[in-house]
This record gives sequence, structure tokens and C-alpha cells, in this order.
Amino acid sequence: MSRRLKILVVGGGSPGAKGALSAQTLAAMGHDAVLFDDWNFGFSSYSSGPNALRWLAASRPTMLRPLVTLTSRRFLRAARLCRPDMILAIRGDRVSRDAFAQAKAHTGARLVNWLSDNVLRLPRLLASLDVFDGLFVKDTFVLEELVRRGYRHVRYLAQCCEPSLHRTLRMSPAETGYYRSDLAIVGAMYPKRLSVAEALVDFDLKIWLDHARLRIPAGSPARSRVIPHRAYGLEQTRVFNAARIVVNSHHEQDVRGVNLRTFEAAGCGAFQLVEWRADLESLFEPGREIVVFREIGELRELARYYLAHDGKRTAIAERAQRRAHAEHTYGHRLPEILRCAA
Repeated sequence: MSRRLKILVVGGGSPGAKGALSAQTLAAMGHDAVLFDDWNFGFSSYSSGPNALRWLAASRPTMLRPLVTLTSRRFLRAARLCRPDMILAIRGDRVSRDAFAQAKAHTGARLVNWLSDNVLRLPRLLASLDVFDGLFVKDTFVLEELVRRGYRHVRYLAQCCEPSLHRTLRMSPAETGYYRSDLAIVGAMYPKRLSVAEALVDFDLKIWLDHARLRIPAGSPARSRVIPHRAYGLEQTRVFNAARIVVNSHHEQDVRGVNLRTFEAAGCGAFQLVEWRADLESLFEPGREIVVFREIGELRELARYYLAHDGKRTAIAERAQRRAHAEHTYGHRLPEILRCAA
């Protein structure tokens, strides 16, 4: 697609969020990209980024509904003002199906959804997929299931990184001292990740989790390893640069697919121990660019081994970074969306 397009991106606007990075990349490609931050519900407290109100909205559906209504109204106003050629939703479940349908009818825009999560586990979003002209999913299992259910305009598209953010940093001794650890875990806390964290508390482990203590039982040994500091955007890049090993477990929703953190950590030049998923082997070469584990005992053995072999760890991390920057960036993924959605 060579002509300049006006594209309304519907996604998170925080630094490092997929919506913000997609809009940034589309603008760099020469398109007129406008970002509608669907995490900004119109309250001034949201302007500074994620906070307790956002967490509450995301975890209490009854409180989320009126916020979705509010966001949908704001989205419709933005679409009417922008009059885009294409609307690119990044998951898009904070805007109602009716609002997307109205925007499409009013503007004539192509409506595309780049789904960051397993939509089969999100009933409200699943019920809205029929309004989209194109769907892109990160998991080949989800692709096959949606095709089986009759969705024709669905394609596989893996997650990615942004080299201007996910890169090697020069850090001061003070920064390195603060962020440094043998093992680091970054991301939302859920039962699977908690079990991994609890199995590693005898290592030099730091857990960087937003509102993590709200989801870790009082008696869990992992609570003592939590850093009450949200690692997102550049902060996450600092963590990935400073940790000797990034431990990356997958959510149960990822049947075969690979999470976003795999690409972001690789882009930062981090050495990762990544929980195996079938789609991973087409993206990075296990043992050469990335090291995989299948169960916690194996994870512990690999952690001990690679902590004792700095050279091997560094070589694998450097190869992963080269692969991520050469093949797995927003600059690679978004042209595919534009071509397929034309």
C-alpha cells in the first residue's frame, strides 16, 4: 500500500504501549496516524499513566461498563473528526461493537483489529469480531479456531519490538545497582507466574509488577521479592538491560502463541529463559537465540547453568537481539497489516 493513509489507531497511549508504538511507526512510514487512547477514560488522573483506578476498571467488569460507554462516545467523536481511511484497533475491547460499527458506517473506513490476547477467552470481544474487515492474531491455535468458526479475514501475526525503545542502554552505576538482579520477572501477576516466582525465591530475584501485592497471597514467599515500581516503557528496558536473566513464563491463554515480552526483552539484548510454546520455534532458534523451559525443575537447572556461564549467556542474548531487530519490529508487522487489509 503506497498511498498516504489517515489511520486512527485505537490503543493504549502510555509510552511503550502497543497503540502508541503502532501510531509512531505508521507516522514514520509516511502515514497520517492519529492515536485514540482507549485507556484514557476522560479523567485527569489518567494523564499520568496507569494507576489504581485503571486497575480497578480492568478487574471489575461492572465498573468497566460505564467507562466503556464513555470511551465509545469519545471514540465516535474522534472518528468523525478524523475521518480515517482505516481504523486499527489494538484489541479494542474498551470501545463497544456498536461504536465501531457506527464509525465504520459514518467514515467508510476499513476496520482492523490486531488482537493482543486470546479472543476465545474474551466473550464480549469475541461477539464483536464480525464488525471487523480484518483480524490479526498472535497464536496459530486461535487462528485455526477462528477459521473453523467461519471467520475469513483472519491472519496470524506475531508480536514484535520497537528498536528505538527496546535496545541496549548505557546505564549509570546507580541505575545498574537499582535494576540489577540475577533473575527478573516483569508483567502482570497470575497463578502460573506466581508459581514460577515462588520456585525461584532462593535466587537473587526481583519481581517488577504493577499492583503485584494485590494479587500475591499474604503468605507467599514471592511477596518479599516484589519491587514496588512499575516496569513499563523505558523502565522495562532498564530492567531488561540490567538483569542477568529474564524469566518469561506464558499465560495459560497462550496455547501456541508467544507473548509480547519475548520480543521486547530480545530487542533489549536480554538473555531469556522462556516457557516453550509451539509458535516460538518459527520466531527464534531455541538454544541459539533463546533458551526454553517446559517445567519449573528444568527452569531452575537452566538458571543455575547460565548464571555460571556468562559468555554463553551473552552470545545467545546478542543473537536474539539481532534477530528481533532484523525481523520482529513494528516496522515489519504494520506493513503486513496494511497490505492484507487493503
